[in-house]
Amino acid sequence: MINNHTSKVSFLIVSCDKYKDLWKPFFLTFFKFWSDCPYKIYLASNYSKFINEKVNNISFGDDKDYSNNLLTILNEIEEEWVILWFEDAFFTKHIDNSLIVNLINESVSKNINHLKLTVDYPLYYGDKNQNFGPIPRGVKYRSALGMALYHKSTLNKILIPGQSAWQLDKSDAVDELDIEFHALNSNFRNKIPISIINSVIKGKWYREAPAFLRKIGLQEFIPNRVVQSIKDYIYIKLYLLRIEIYFIFKKYWYIK
Repeated sequence: MINNHTSKVSFLIVSCDKYKDLWKPFFLTFFKFWSDCPYKIYLASNYSKFINEKVNNISFGDDKDYSNNLLTILNEIEEEWVILWFEDAFFTKHIDNSLIVNLINESVSKNINHLKLTVDYPLYYGDKNQNFGPIPRGVKYRSALGMALYHKSTLNKILIPGQSAWQLDKSDAVDELDIEFHALNSNFRNKIPISIINSVIKGKWYREAPAFLRKIGLQEFIPNRVVQSIKDYIYIKLYLLRIEIYFIFKKYWYIK
């Protein structure tokens, strides 16, 4: 039987003051679609705070690089495990709390280093009877940061002071470490545990984000940012098409 490890896990949204216009729509979608989230919720930013009884604010001061900021933030979190999230990853559908809790409890019980909780690339293509499995070394975005459960010691190992999140995502340096990174079984594409929209890309609304905000009655937040160009949108869609081809053939995109 898998034990309940809820008290060992926290939900951490890493942000900064220049993105605070996203906090209200983020939390409105969070509490709309995951109202029964059992984990302690943290929001980390420079100095600004989001006032809500469910949200614990962490101020890390002046911006450094992403790695140093996050290392400072982790020192303020008492839980052993963190679900690392970003303020522009809005939930789009109801989240099955029991499913997520079971996945996380299984991960903690097995003492794995990391579990990616979304069904974007890469996924696990192995044993269909397993909820998740390891991502092979050398796979592109194997250790991409965010939208995942981490043991805090894992983050302390992979964060390289001086590097941005984007630099860390592209790096294959973690392949030299004795760390396994896990992803959900590809079967979960038929039953998505956490459905999201990456609402902001390079500081601008992803072109599909305003329509989503209008759909759920949050159109008042759209004027806060400009919308990405059609050129940038087409580039993203072509990139996602390439990813979809990998999914169809259950192949990995290797760095080398």
